[in-house]
Amino acid sequence: MTKKICLITYVSIFILIFSGFLFSNDFSYASPNSSAAENPQLEKIKEIFKRNCIKCHSGIVPAQELNLEPGNLISSTVDVTSMQKMNLNIIDSSNPGKSYLLMKIKGEKNIVGKQMPLKKEPLSNEEIKTIEEWIMGLKDSQKVSDQQPKAKPGKNAFWGTRLINLATPTIIPKGHLLFRISHRFLPSVEDGYDSFFGFDGPAIIFFSMGYGISPNMDITIGRSNMFQEWELMLKWRILSPAKDSTFPLAVALHTGANLVTQESVSDSDKLKYNLQLTAAYPITPKISILLVPGYSSNVNHFNPSPEGTFALGTGIRLKLSRHLSIMGEWVPVLSGYKANTHGWGLGIEYKIGKHLFQVFILNSFGITTDQFMAGGDFSLNDGDFRFGFNIFREF
Repeated sequence: MTKKICLITYVSIFILIFSGFLFSNDFSYASPNSSAAENPQLEKIKEIFKRNCIKCHSGIVPAQELNLEPGNLISSTVDVTSMQKMNLNIIDSSNPGKSYLLMKIKGEKNIVGKQMPLKKEPLSNEEIKTIEEWIMGLKDSQKVSDQQPKAKPGKNAFWGTRLINLATPTIIPKGHLLFRISHRFLPSVEDGYDSFFGFDGPAIIFFSMGYGISPNMDITIGRSNMFQEWELMLKWRILSPAKDSTFPLAVALHTGANLVTQESVSDSDKLKYNLQLTAAYPITPKISILLVPGYSSNVNHFNPSPEGTFALGTGIRLKLSRHLSIMGEWVPVLSGYKANTHGWGLGIEYKIGKHLFQVFILNSFGITTDQFMAGGDFSLNDGDFRFGFNIFREF
């Protein structure tokens, strides 16, 4: 059985890598037959923003949800409502003079906040003139249609690559790195002041680094101090909804392996394999749901006959503001090895710039896929739980 799972996992990894490079889409916002030589003005605009703006306006959680990277420039700005001035578009193709982007780079009096770019010298008169001429030219509908694809990529339903423990379809941007620190305090809050409600006790810690291979694929490697375990995970987003889609469902396939390096575990039980399918759907602009059926092999490696686990993770996120959300997840075990009880978690998350902070309560202590999928050791009926947090930093 283990050999079959091993073979399936390796074949899946090979297919994912090959398919990701073959079918990944950069969502380039020039027409299929255009090039930098054919559209030098747009390329010049992209270079101005790349040089001055994408330090803040890029990645998974860009400032003001505005991504100004070259591949996202058109879809993020043209006829898109400003987060600071809801009655204005960032770039208004039908009324270019009312474009909020022009107001921000010129530093006009009626803007919210400061003149852009922030903490840098203002754009030169020549750069502002170049941007202004380009925006004014967008009033010609043919120019807009020539620069926009038939479908624009939609926003991620979830800010992070993890909800609490559950993986999401959110992909690390191509060529970017994502560093993650996860921490679970072992003691229960029920231990009271003696353990300072769980904060004084030992903890499970996980460090990982991920890399965006393509717009629809990333790879992550990490290590947990629990059983000195390593995890390698490959993610392929097989469905990425268009911005104007009436059914904005995002689906990703996750496959990988875990290796326990703690000496007390026998060599035959140290390797585990994971396979998950994540589906995210925004019910409204503020409410998103997550479904994660997944399987992990050899979960209870201390059992003479190790068992795998099949679980059906579910999650929800409620966006309270541009920077703050509350979230929850429930991970019932449907078959195979199960811990004391099904896994659950409830918390808040805050994003700013390229950072995402998540703080929560939960009943499981494991962080790697095989550790949390089997459930937790604290019962919800007893009102028992522990504290934990995740920190993400994109580079």
